Amino acid sequence: MKWNDAFNLAERYYGEHGNLLVPLDCVLDGYALGRWIEWQRRRYSATRKQPRQSHASQNPQPRRSSCTPLMEEQIARLDSIGMVWNLADFAWERAFSVAEAYYQEHGNLAVPSDYCVDGVNLNSWIRTQRQIQNGTLGGRKSRLTEEQVRRLDSIGMTWEPYGARWERSFAAAEAYYREHGDLDVPSHYERDGVDLSRWLWLQRRMANGMDGGTARKLTQEQIRRLSAIGMDWEPKPKTNGFSYYYALAKKFYDAYGHTDFPEGEVTVHGEILPESGEALRAWKREQEQGDFIHGTAKGGWPWERRALLLEIGIGTAKQPTAWVVKYRAAEAYYREHGNLLVPCSYVTEDGIRLGDWVSKQRRRRKGTYGTPLTNAQIEKLDAIGMSWDESKNRGKRR
Repeated sequence: MKWNDAFNLAERYYGEHGNLLVPLDCVLDGYALGRWIEWQRRRYSATRKQPRQSHASQNPQPRRSSCTPLMEEQIARLDSIGMVWNLADFAWERAFSVAEAYYQEHGNLAVPSDYCVDGVNLNSWIRTQRQIQNGTLGGRKSRLTEEQVRRLDSIGMTWEPYGARWERSFAAAEAYYREHGDLDVPSHYERDGVDLSRWLWLQRRMANGMDGGTARKLTQEQIRRLSAIGMDWEPKPKTNGFSYYYALAKKFYDAYGHTDFPEGEVTVHGEILPESGEALRAWKREQEQGDFIHGTAKGGWPWERRALLLEIGIGTAKQPTAWVVKYRAAEAYYREHGNLLVPCSYVTEDGIRLGDWVSKQRRRRKGTYGTPLTNAQIEKLDAIGMSWDESKNRGKRR
């Protein structure tokens, strides 16, 4: 088919669809229009590498390849019907416009994992931009352009996500210090969405080299800033500690035979307990995630405490394996996100490389990594929405 006839088909497609984003397999009136459009892109690329020619050219340049460059008139006509010459640049611009709109509405780029607009998973796209810029996107050597970096910076891009999370938690700690003059934060105290008591506990562990093998360490600057707002690196025992919460949990257990605390006010035989169900559940979770029960660090709960917890159904009779520790992290992710499509680079607050672990479980089931999963392990993962098809998770891995 002659170029002008193919262009007429493209013009018709534009009139019907409002764009020239023609699928590669598109056939119109028996003609492979999608492949023709792709061929024009290749010709345009050749045009950029060679001097452009017009119909009136009397001395055409020697052809350097079988891909004949487009002429100026042809480029202009394709431009007039919305030709997209570089699909990668077009996709980037479309995703950036979504990110810009999100920033204008929310003032940040802390995007939920399931936030999608016009087919763009914004959380995944932002994560990919970080990986490209930091050189951690597998198999890709190129970086973002200076202009792309500048534009992302202008809408609040954080290139080190853990840094942003740390700063948000530090701001909550700083606000508490301004109000109270210290960082003697009560157990299970939350502020601005940050479990501040737990966050401070993690900072002490990381600063003292008790991070249980995680890759994260506090910098000297972070230690200095925390010290400036009264951080006690060797904290005093808190009032309302283990014995206090244990007594309340045991009272509830003795009455009902379980420790599934309700939301809000907790009543036992008409008596209102002094702590809410949320506080009791947080305390229970802290015990379940303790060193001895989960085996996440050296040492652990003393045997006496472990025995007391077992009496009210918290914990297990023996120390769970590392697999159980990571499974519980996956279970928590599932409760929060409703799926187990964990990004490959995802690391939990406790330093568990959950994305990597989930990927390895798929490989273990296929028999391509380590020891095969047991039937019981497969059943437990199925119960929290495990997707065994790796291809369904590729969009989250990018």
